[in-house]
Amino acid sequence: MSSSRLPLTATLVCIAAIGVGWLLEHRSHARLQQENAELSARLAATEETLAKSRPDPEAVAADNRAREALQAEVLRLRGDVANLRRNQATPKKAPLPASAPTPNPTLPTATEETPGTGPGWMASRVPLNGGALFPAWTSADGKQAWVLAIPSVAQPDINSGNVMLEQMIFEGSPEVLANLGIGNTPAGGAAGFAPLDPEGSKALLERLRKTDGIDVLSAPRIITGGGREAQVSIGNDTGGRLDLSVVPNLAPDGNVDLRLKVSRSEGTGQP
Repeated sequence: MSSSRLPLTATLVCIAAIGVGWLLEHRSHARLQQENAELSARLAATEETLAKSRPDPEAVAADNRAREALQAEVLRLRGDVANLRRNQATPKKAPLPASAPTPNPTLPTATEETPGTGPGWMASRVPLNGGALFPAWTSADGKQAWVLAIPSVAQPDINSGNVMLEQMIFEGSPEVLANLGIGNTPAGGAAGFAPLDPEGSKALLERLRKTDGIDVLSAPRIITGGGREAQVSIGNDTGGRLDLSVVPNLAPDGNVDLRLKVSRSEGTGQP
């Protein structure tokens, strides 16, 4: 009797073991599904939070444009104040007494020349962070030299009304320059030179740095403003010298009236 129950008992034990294993696996699978659903919900909530926290690109661009316009307006007002102070500081000529002799009208009277005017000066109206190209000279080997001038607000000196001019003096053959679209700039003087917008000046600056056949001779930076002339000299009398003069003045419309003159002298070769 007892011997016949042993197989039955063993069978029941096996069935119980299989049932317990299946039950444990079912519960484990259900728990994993629940945890996966919770993680998916948390991930979706996190992505929604991140999406709300990301700044709107259009709002950021509008804020940057408003900030640049405000900086330009502050710079213009500072330039107007500087011009007003300079005019007030200029002594006024006293009227001639009645007994004083009348000056001979045939003789020229010496006057102070306005900065940025006279022979050799070139002019262009440039937007802030834009640029203008000015021709400089043609070398004996046929290479043409140009100056790229890019005005921006002088940071952190914004309250002084100054403008920072980033300039690149470069030269290349007419063929290389033509591939960059350089060489057809209109004549200077009162007509001025064709300006570049900020995107165009930045793109040209990068192309000049990467183009084979373009030699960057110098890249000076000058800070000035209020219609004041600033000068920088590169080289010396022995090896040759380059003199660059600029006069920037912020216009009421937020653009920069830029005047520039380049003079170049050959070196003597003697120390």
